Amino acid sequence: MFNFLFSKSPNFESFNLPPKSPNSGGLAIFIYSLIAFCSLLTAFDTVSKTAIAGSCTITNIVAVSFGSYDVFSASPTDAVGSVTYRCIDLETGLITIDLNKGNSNNYNSRTLKSGNETLNYNLYLDSGKNIIWGDGTEGSSRYGPLNPTNNSDVMLSIYGRIPAQQTSTKVGNYSDTITITISF
Repeated sequence: MFNFLFSKSPNFESFNLPPKSPNSGGLAIFIYSLIAFCSLLTAFDTVSKTAIAGSCTITNIVAVSFGSYDVFSASPTDAVGSVTYRCIDLETGLITIDLNKGNSNNYNSRTLKSGNETLNYNLYLDSGKNIIWGDGTEGSSRYGPLNPTNNSDVMLSIYGRIPAQQTSTKVGNYSDTITITISF
């Protein structure tokens, strides 16, 4: 069960969801309606909301599921998820979608935390994992600006990567909360 905390201003919508229990095992990134939650989990949830005129709404979320992370592997751990949104009758016609830094002080390396322990990871706009998804500052890029098709679902892939050989990482439930903002 989710408890929504909702606020809306003329140019953005924001939803807050409490994090899921980290006792489900496996590593995944959950992106919920305009909030992302990263944790050692294998399950995922979707959140649906009906869009209204002059709005953009997240209609579906698929987790970026990393599975287990091997600290001794020479290869990074990659995974792909998606977020689907729908915009209806926008006055400006243009939208951008930003992700915040989460636990980190910068976009170059987001951080999953388990108590005082950390595990570096990042989220990307491209499959080559070259374009960090952020807010357009500090070397990151935002999704957009673009004019989405009116009243149609648009699915975006979310590419995740945990860099290889973070050998000081200890076993634990690591999490990070990422805020996703749709501006229109």
